Amino acid sequence: MEDIQDESLFAALKRDLVLSTSNFVMYVLLGLSFYLLSTKIGEYATYGPTVKLAEFQTAYNYHSFSSFLNVNWLYFVLSILLLIASLIGFYFLSKRAVSVFDSRIIGNSVLIQILTISSLLIGIYTSVTSSSILGWLAPIKDEIGVAKFGIEYCLFFFLCLLFLFVKHGLVSTKLKQKELNDDIARSDKLEKAQSERVDKLQEFMRLMPPGDFASKLSTYADILEDFSSELVLELTSNYVDNENRTLEDWEQLISLQKQYIRASVIAFARLAANYDCAVVGPSSSVTYRANLMIKADDKEQKVLFGGEEYEKRFFLNIDAKPSYQLSLHKNYSVKVNNQDDSLLKAMPEEGSNIRKVKDFKHDEEVNNLVLPVYVDDTEKSTVYNMLGAPLAVATCQPQFIPDTEKSTKHLNDAQLPKPLIEEAIKYFKQDYKGKSIVALPLSTKRYTAEHLKPANINGVLNIYRDKADLFSGDDDKFNNFFHLTSPLLVSLSRIVEYHLIALALKDECGNIDTQVDS
Repeated sequence: MEDIQDESLFAALKRDLVLSTSNFVMYVLLGLSFYLLSTKIGEYATYGPTVKLAEFQTAYNYHSFSSFLNVNWLYFVLSILLLIASLIGFYFLSKRAVSVFDSRIIGNSVLIQILTISSLLIGIYTSVTSSSILGWLAPIKDEIGVAKFGIEYCLFFFLCLLFLFVKHGLVSTKLKQKELNDDIARSDKLEKAQSERVDKLQEFMRLMPPGDFASKLSTYADILEDFSSELVLELTSNYVDNENRTLEDWEQLISLQKQYIRASVIAFARLAANYDCAVVGPSSSVTYRANLMIKADDKEQKVLFGGEEYEKRFFLNIDAKPSYQLSLHKNYSVKVNNQDDSLLKAMPEEGSNIRKVKDFKHDEEVNNLVLPVYVDDTEKSTVYNMLGAPLAVATCQPQFIPDTEKSTKHLNDAQLPKPLIEEAIKYFKQDYKGKSIVALPLSTKRYTAEHLKPANINGVLNIYRDKADLFSGDDDKFNNFFHLTSPLLVSLSRIVEYHLIALALKDECGNIDTQVDS
């Protein structure tokens, strides 16, 4: 960058040097033409065409009168050519920027004072020698004019002053216009910079969460970190290390883990409501919900649902086996129905200084559900994935659906099979709970592209509400929310990992008990 600036500065200096030199040469040529012209005009007026040869030879020592005329015409032609060349040069140079020579000297305000004084001196001189000038301009017939010494120089300076007055006016006008243009450019630049700052400030204010969002986010981040690193990890480790755990013990652990999961999930729903500046509660006009969908295989689904029924939605009727399945048990869903922000019980249990997690009730309006996820060999999502959670796993990127009904109208653009589109349109039109949905993929690591693969995603957190335009329907606000809550997502991902371990060990324990009974 510095080399480029140096080159541009050198080019500008070189360009200005050439321009100033060209202007100086034009001034020299013009001055020379004025000098030759004024000198020969003086001679011609003094020794006019009617001068006698003898008088001419005496005055100028020419051998013939014709040689006198030839030499004089040569001077006249040369001076006129120089004058024309210099004027043409000035004309073309006037189309260029004002050179340093013109701006520092010709356009200087001091020059006009010098020109005025010089004009006054020439006026005094011509006034004093007016009779001689008259005889010089109108000599008696057949008589050699006798001009006072310096009249030709007086004429030369007069021509130079006349040109410099005109040139000073032109340069001054150009400099004033340039200064005006520079002022306008600076003003426009300043106004543009100010406008950009205002736009950035407005954008910052638009994306900025409410004042208490930061404190809630910080509190929830600490609590979820404790959940994942101490409580859930410690609980799971204690159960794993004890080989004598029964099936009931594993069920107790899984039930306790579900409490932590619901507490973690409701934290996200509360943060989303707070980010929207929404008032939540029984009498609120909008209801925020959240749930956790676990990426589970058939064995894990069996343990997850037990003997409970569940709905399989958005599966294809063709022979296309999904790569993964997302399972939602109603115990992993919550609804924000009060303004209480706490996740822990108010007082620790007797004999302990640790506050236990609150047991949030699951959302009774949510049913068990399984969704398919299709991933091809290159681990890019195919055209079979439904918007929301399946697409979040397939792409490993958060998904934002501001208005589900409007989004389903554009499913044809995604090249989904027609039966799948019809099913989606029917479902989202009837679903009153999720008019606007956020699907956040869960992974214990997200800092490299290698981590962001469908195989490394262990679940999806869904945040939704019964009114359209979550986060004001703004993608930037959604992305900002996602990045702000990323640490909490990592903590929740770890909790899900421990939960999957417990589910697998429960299934293993159940199989052992079955074999013993048989």
